[in-house]
Amino acid sequence: MIEEGCGMMQPVKLFCLPYAGGSSAIYARWKKYIDSSKIELLPVELAGRGARMELPLLDCMDEVVEDVYHTIKDKIGSGPFAFFGYSMGCLVSLELAHQVVQRTGRMPLYMCMAARKAPHLPGRKSPLHTLLPEQFEKEIIKLGGTSPEFFQDAELVRLFVPMLRADLKALETYQFQPKSTRLTCDFSVLGGIQDDITLEELSGWGQYTEGTCTTYQYEGGHFFLNDYSEAIVRHLQQTIEDALRGQKLLHHAALE
Repeated sequence: MIEEGCGMMQPVKLFCLPYAGGSSAIYARWKKYIDSSKIELLPVELAGRGARMELPLLDCMDEVVEDVYHTIKDKIGSGPFAFFGYSMGCLVSLELAHQVVQRTGRMPLYMCMAARKAPHLPGRKSPLHTLLPEQFEKEIIKLGGTSPEFFQDAELVRLFVPMLRADLKALETYQFQPKSTRLTCDFSVLGGIQDDITLEELSGWGQYTEGTCTTYQYEGGHFFLNDYSEAIVRHLQQTIEDALRGQKLLHHAALE
């Protein structure tokens, strides 16, 4: 999008939401790959971790979304913005986008969902947030991304497990409610080939927008993010540039 009166390209603000138990730090390595003249990387810190550690943990999706909205609302500005969500972050992104549209009338330029099937599809697993400690530990290790050695560190367990349980409760008790206004921006949906989410389940995100919805898969399981940071950033930059180009074409066509 071109800023009026100066002819300068305004970077697209990319808000990135983490997976359950994650923090904004998971996107730190993206900084070395991203073109900051085109995209302003804005990792979002959820309550109760990182720089917001002093705040209470939230275990209800409505509360999480409300908190994130108030965290980012003054950062959105007047230029284009986009959302990237990973696993639980997909659901936060979806609800957040609707909050922004409802409260400001502004539509995201683009959204990218990763490692999460469409929210209307039924779960195939029993809830994890209610499990007793030993079973909880086993199930979390099975998901990948957390080593058995991690659970041998009492201090890390004390800090991490309550955070993860709160996020999982928000995730596992969430139910999408139809909205009065549909999103119109394009979606990308990313998945791991060895994850237990099928291509059809990824494609299901298409029903949440009137724009296009394109799916991509990477080698790896649920945490393919850890191995494909550069490739994912490259994908985001290209699709955001394509979305900007399409927006400009629509704008010019409307003026003719």
